[in-house]
Order: sequence, then C-alpha cells, then structure tokens
Amino acid sequence: MSKKRHTALQTISKYETAETKEFPMWIEQGMDQGIPTIYDNIISWISNPRRRLRKGSRTMKNLKVVVSKFSNIIQQYTPDDLLIDGQFESFILALEDMIKNTDLANSTIDSYLQIFYNTILVHGKVSASLISDIKSDIRFMRKRMKLKQSNQIEISDDDLQQWLTSLDELCASPQSSPNLSAIANPNSSMKNSNYTSLKHLLAVRAYSWLSLITAGRADEVRRIRIEDVHRDKVTRYISKMRIYEEPVTSHIPDYAWTRISPYLEYVAKHYPNAELLFSESEARMGQGTISPKTLRELVKGSMIHSGMGPTCEGGYYRTHDLRTVWSRWLQSNDGTLDDARIMLGHRSADTTAKHYVGNSQTESQRAMAEQIGHKQIQDILRIGDELKSKLEDLEKLFGDLPHFTVHDDGSLTWPYMDGDDDQLMYIPDEIDTSGLRFKSGSGDQS
Repeated sequence: MSKKRHTALQTISKYETAETKEFPMWIEQGMDQGIPTIYDNIISWISNPRRRLRKGSRTMKNLKVVVSKFSNIIQQYTPDDLLIDGQFESFILALEDMIKNTDLANSTIDSYLQIFYNTILVHGKVSASLISDIKSDIRFMRKRMKLKQSNQIEISDDDLQQWLTSLDELCASPQSSPNLSAIANPNSSMKNSNYTSLKHLLAVRAYSWLSLITAGRADEVRRIRIEDVHRDKVTRYISKMRIYEEPVTSHIPDYAWTRISPYLEYVAKHYPNAELLFSESEARMGQGTISPKTLRELVKGSMIHSGMGPTCEGGYYRTHDLRTVWSRWLQSNDGTLDDARIMLGHRSADTTAKHYVGNSQTESQRAMAEQIGHKQIQDILRIGDELKSKLEDLEKLFGDLPHFTVHDDGSLTWPYMDGDDDQLMYIPDEIDTSGLRFKSGSGDQS
C-alpha cells in the first residue's frame, strides 16, 4: 500500500444523514481516515445525496450488485496503489482468479465487466490510463483462457404447451393447486399457505398469455393499463431510450382471450379503482393489483411445477425468454430477421441477431446455407450430370423390380425382410456406385 495521507479535521457535510453514515464520507482535507480505497470511493459516490433520485432505479441496483461481486478486490486497493507496478500486477491477478473461478455465465461476466470499467473504476477515482491498461489486460487474459460460449437455453414448443396446459389445470381446480410461491422460493413470505389462491392463479395465467401473444418485455406487460385491454386487442408501451414511450397494439385471439378475461373480471370486481393490470415496476405495486415480487414467484413456480427447466443461463425463469420463441417461429415460417426485429421492438437487427436467435435457429440457418453451397459446388464440378447418369443406369437395372425405389440422391430403398439369411444385392461392375447409399427398413448401409 502507498503511504497514507493525514489531513486536517473538517466538519462533515450537512447533507450526511443517519442513512449515509454507514458509508465513509471521504472529504478532501477532511478527517484523519487515510486514503480511501476504490471501494470507499464508489460507495461514497453511490450514497451521495445528489444521486438520491436514482436510488431505487434498476441502474443503481445493478451497480450495487456488481460492486458486491468485486468488493473483496477493490477493498484492498486505493487508486494510487495501482500506480505501483507490483500492486497493479497483483490487482490484475486477483481479477483473473475471480473470473476463472466464477460460476457466472460468460454473458453475465461481459455485462459486469462493462459496469466495472465504466462506472466502478471511473467513480472509484482510478485514472483513465490505468483503466485502459486494466481493460487490455483482462481482455488478453480472457482470450488466453479460451472460454467457450455456453449453449443458449431455449423454450421448446413442447415446454410451452406443457406450461400453458398446466396453468389451465391449476385455474380449473385452485383448491388442489400447490403453493407456487413456495415452489419458487422456500423462504417466500407466502410459503405457509397450502395452495395458491384463485386470484394469483388467474393473474399468472393472464400475465403469461399477454407476455406470449405480445412478445413484450416483462416491464411492458406488467405496466399494461386495464383500460388498454379489450376483447380483440391490447396496447402496451415500449420505452425508447427510457424516456419516451411508443404505444404498440397487439391482436388478442379468441383462445388467448378466454385465458385473460377471467382475471380482468376478477379485477373489475375486487379492484375497481386499479389502473394497472399487474404492477407499476419491479419494486412497486403502485396502482396495480399484485406485488411484482409475488408475480415473479408465481411465474417461476408455475414453470417448475409444469416440469420446465430454467429459461436462460443462471437458472432463471422468465417470461422475457418467450421473445426468443417468436424469433424461431418467424424464421421457420419464412420470416426474415427484420420481421423479428419489428415484432420484438428493436431499433437494430444486430440486437435481434445477438440476443434472440437461438441455437436451433442458428443450426437450421447453417444447414440451409450449407445445402445452397453444396449445390453450387455440384454445379461447378458438374457432379450433378454424373449423378444423373448413375441414376439412369440404376433405374434401368431395377426397372423390373417394383419393390425397389431409386431416389434422386442415388439411394435405394427396399422392404426389410426378416430371416436368418442375408439379403444380397448384386450390381454389375460396370456401374460406378461410389457415393451412392443403400437403404433398407433395418437401417442405412454405406
């Protein structure tokens, strides 16, 4: 550690309150507390009264999570320590050890590192030149680790059918339903109930169906206003740059309305003054009808109860991942990436391709591309003409045997015959059969 500074005692800012006293208030020419660490600086920045308005925002919550992940490291170093070569090296080695041994997904680490570079180190008062060196060293270190990108988890059509059917069954017999909140969270405040109430079952089913048919983000669906839900359509609002809201109207098919309308009727009877169908935000019920925490538990519990696994890396259960299902459906029905972009409300197709194209969709597109490429190679080398000649020879040879079928790819199919004796096929030597395949009901033979 570098030598600590000693400064003259000063009066603490008048803005310090009981709430902020838990954080060190590092003041230039202030109390004799030594030099603050990177951790002290970022905590002081977070707790500053100037940021009180943003205290409960998602950005500040995410920042606090990332600070806690790196806290063991940044509590040991001051910004000046990193100016010392040996200290800088130990700082990088500590970061490398943390990244190597973390159980976080690669994509999560990527997001955490961006917050680490751009916010924690910046407001931790690390110099810009040192931050640049840290970014370069971590990037080099991660390349050296040869990390493999984990496979993206996808919700299959079978998973979806099983979950939606399970929701119908739960709503049909609420008295025999399990406690979904307890399934999702054994420490839930609602864990003591023997079953899930009808209100909560109707709410989670309506929320799930609205998420599915709109392909909306969780916060967009949660903030749907009751007055914007009609028999044949629903309007939600997409945030643009988190400042402006753009209305988007989606059609409600009959089969979805029968699952959504029971909760609307319940709300009209029991919550006549409610404005939002569910809740205002991730933290506030506001003018809504159900706690956002309870809604999250119900979604997770219902998915687990139906037999579904996590919907994304990290073991989370989210309706947000239904958006990837839409991307797959569009691609399999001749839709374009731009169609998916518009449906999902993205400004750039790059965002759609990066986050909402699943593994199965990628493999399907790759197989299609390979087929086109291989066809082009055939045309270049005139392989198609040679294969056509071979097919004509085979059709002549087996023309009198109706139970044999000659296929366009050069393969032969014949009925499988049981028995101990092998069924032999003799093909004249003058016919070149290289590259042809012979199929029977018992399997392919090459």
